[in-house]
Amino acid sequence: MNDERFIPPALNAVTNLIGMQAEAPVLEAKGLTKRFGDLVAVNGVDFELKKGEIHALLGENGAGKSTLCNVIYGYYKPDAGEVRVKGKAVKITSPKEGMRAGIGMVHQDLMLIPNLSVIQNLSLTTDVKLTKPILELGSIKSRLLEMEQTYGLEVDPEAQVEDLSVGERQRVEILKCLFIGADILLFDEPTSHLTEIETEKLFESLKRMASEGRSIVFVTHHIDEVTAIANRITVMKLGKVVATKMKTEVTPDELAMLIVGREVMYNVQKQEVKLGEPLLQLVDVSAKNDLGTPALRGVSIEVRAGEIVGVAGVSGNGQRELDEVITGMRSPISGKVVLAGSDITHQKPDEVRRVGVAHVCEEHTTGFVFDFSLKDNLILQPFLADQFKSGVLLDDGKLREKTKELLKDYNVVASSEEAPLRTLSGGNRQKFLLARELFWEPRVIVANNPTKGLDVGSAEYIRNILMKQKAAGRAILMISADLDEVLDMSDRIAVMNQGRIAGVVDAKEANMHELATLMTSGTKS
Repeated sequence: MNDERFIPPALNAVTNLIGMQAEAPVLEAKGLTKRFGDLVAVNGVDFELKKGEIHALLGENGAGKSTLCNVIYGYYKPDAGEVRVKGKAVKITSPKEGMRAGIGMVHQDLMLIPNLSVIQNLSLTTDVKLTKPILELGSIKSRLLEMEQTYGLEVDPEAQVEDLSVGERQRVEILKCLFIGADILLFDEPTSHLTEIETEKLFESLKRMASEGRSIVFVTHHIDEVTAIANRITVMKLGKVVATKMKTEVTPDELAMLIVGREVMYNVQKQEVKLGEPLLQLVDVSAKNDLGTPALRGVSIEVRAGEIVGVAGVSGNGQRELDEVITGMRSPISGKVVLAGSDITHQKPDEVRRVGVAHVCEEHTTGFVFDFSLKDNLILQPFLADQFKSGVLLDDGKLREKTKELLKDYNVVASSEEAPLRTLSGGNRQKFLLARELFWEPRVIVANNPTKGLDVGSAEYIRNILMKQKAAGRAILMISADLDEVLDMSDRIAVMNQGRIAGVVDAKEANMHELATLMTSGTKS
């Protein structure tokens, strides 16, 4: 007879949590400080992570969360303090040493080589010498496919990274972290490019890893993610830790107050606007992706003045190509793009902008030159530069004053209009992008993941700006991987599946289950 006693799952979970609290930390930061010139990004931070724990790190953009993780991982050298791994002080001066210490990191800014394949990128994390490249890359592919199946992070192993969507690249980053077998995992905004369904699958994977004894730092701006997955929560503000709480000790509203220092309105108040004429129409549009395979298949959609049409879908189902076809960055192989009755199908990006289409692009790094000043970034496109010309000459004084005005109006925190764009945090960068795209009063706005990777305060601010644009009669096509955002903001929702519009639903009647079914199967349940 088997003498083993049955332990109920709930009791087992409590026992594990008690054990986790009793054990010494597997990772400790003691008085960590990191400066960039006069900016103190991390200021005397104490932080700990226990075995089997998912420890969430919260804070506004620029609070120091990513910098803290990068110091622990070895990407940055600390100016003061120490890191201890499993009780021993370690000096980690490079990511390679971080990996050797058992630390893996998924970065918010993707750390992949674009012109290499997925397999080749993963091979760089191993000690493979590639003396037998075909055999060893084949072995890597087998391991990769096994991990994809285990963790639900599907991506083509042979694809070039530069040909993948942002969401697909993020999956590669996550797989790369899993690939090295680290037992301390730092995830810096890992869900910022994932859909609701993909996020749920990731959470299942993280919980599985924690149950196996791995320890996870989970950086996020989303309080609902914290309540879904974290055991403990640390909030940072202005480079310092302001609170560390067990999840059961704090409410979502209290977390929001700790993060931004004020009450946050989670649901944007939709404004009832009388709809005008169709300003943007796509008629049976088909297009190929960078690999030359079909990405859009007969897409037809329209957006009226005063309307927000949300586009939902699992990443890689044509959203990127839809954005690029409308904004002139990609030519369709058939069909028409129409703006207020005029065919703009094959016009170039600057020509599309001149007829009234603003573009809030998905990859916020592609819309800027990071070493240029803010005022110079305001006029990167010829059409925008033309707004500040007197004859053929640029009126620098007018440009300077307008940049100052926009920084104030859009609440962009910057030292001056001459500050390099790279000095802005992610949230301030995104607010500046909106300022640049909206100050000239476009008729149509294409916004691709406009609040991706932002803290709750910045996301609230940007959603309210878009709602004001709707009230002013703009037609807005909003592509978003955040289903809650799509439901809260949209008047109608178009769901993409395999390059087609699987369905268009009234947002008032839509629900998460219906959208998820359309996203994954292409048909209503």
